Amino acid sequence: MNELNLDLMNQQLEVALKAYEFHYQSKILFDKYPEFKLEQNIPNKRYSAKAIVPFKVSDSSGNLVVLALNSNDATGARSDQYNETNLIIPPSLKLLNGQEKNFPRSKKGIICEGCFPMFSLDKNGSTHFFVNSLEEITTQYISPNIPRPAIQSEYIIGLSSKEFEEILKSNKSIRPQIYFTTGLDENNQRFGDPHAIKNNIQTPGVIQVTGFYSITQNTDPMLEYIKDWKMPTRQSFK
Repeated sequence: MNELNLDLMNQQLEVALKAYEFHYQSKILFDKYPEFKLEQNIPNKRYSAKAIVPFKVSDSSGNLVVLALNSNDATGARSDQYNETNLIIPPSLKLLNGQEKNFPRSKKGIICEGCFPMFSLDKNGSTHFFVNSLEEITTQYISPNIPRPAIQSEYIIGLSSKEFEEILKSNKSIRPQIYFTTGLDENNQRFGDPHAIKNNIQTPGVIQVTGFYSITQNTDPMLEYIKDWKMPTRQSFK
């Protein structure tokens, strides 16, 4: 677990949010820039720090949930529907020491969800804006003869791990880009339900910071902007 520099993270989050405002020509406005809070003394905590950022689109408001993910942090949780009993867990996603954050969570009632990459911090404290490489863990039936689905790392959100490492070495940033985590794919099939998002980058000292927003109503004005969101990259079963 890497120790977090909350002062630096708060400063860089404000920079990233202002860049998103500029990218959307101030049609999306963040009301204020709250500080990160550490997720301490929480049983089975899934991530390292969290900030709730209010924003406005047209006459509506919402909250962007921003998370700081250390290596192996993930957003999942055990539930009655998704647990060790009714899922097959591959060796690469085995839950060690009671870590249940790899269990995908249901997205029932969510039309679509977007992942807003904010930045990554390397071991030297350098900031790489909008640079994320996150795994999306889902469930998949791997054989008609096996009645239980398996947990699998199905998508990459943002850059590939190789691209991510190259950008960190070059000390660069990239342009902001929002990615779907749940919604309809190019074949009009629902994907990413259930899912968990994981920082599987094992480079020492790297922290990824990213935001999430779920659209649950057909009247949400954010729907106007999802045409600019990108699909995550499908990867082979792990």
